[in-house]
Amino acid sequence: MLWTMRIISFLREIGIPVKEQGLENDCFLPGIEIQGGSLIVDRSRLMYPGDLLHEAGHIAVMTPEERASSSGDLNASDIPVHTLDGYELSAIAWSYAAACHLEMPIEVLFHANGYKNDSEMLISNYNSGNYLFTPLLQYWGLCKLGPQRAADDESCYPKMKKWLRD
Repeated sequence: MLWTMRIISFLREIGIPVKEQGLENDCFLPGIEIQGGSLIVDRSRLMYPGDLLHEAGHIAVMTPEERASSSGDLNASDIPVHTLDGYELSAIAWSYAAACHLEMPIEVLFHANGYKNDSEMLISNYNSGNYLFTPLLQYWGLCKLGPQRAADDESCYPKMKKWLRD
């Protein structure tokens, strides 16, 4: 519950609306739904707090117009498939940066029951400084990419210049 509360507070601070209410229908991820660019959270059904960051990452990397009209299953939206693929990968990188900002253990984000059984691969890569899926974040002006393991440059990813795409 601690991570859920911290994540919700962070998302609200950066401008991603979060509404807490019961969700009657099955959701793509338990206890989370996107409606009109807002995250709807049913704490009684939420299984993995890290999933909130991943879904918020989808909202964050969309254009403001896409955010306003995004609801439900994004795969059924009017957003082209090739764009959705880029958003999916970018949401992974965005959520990792958010987890770092929150000082959240990477295993909370990349939990064993998610990411199509690739959580261990993601943990290994991100822990070693191999920051997958970041180029679009830089292209959209959300972060600066530096050489791998640029730990001495505090302005580089996973630090973010801003959290929402213009």
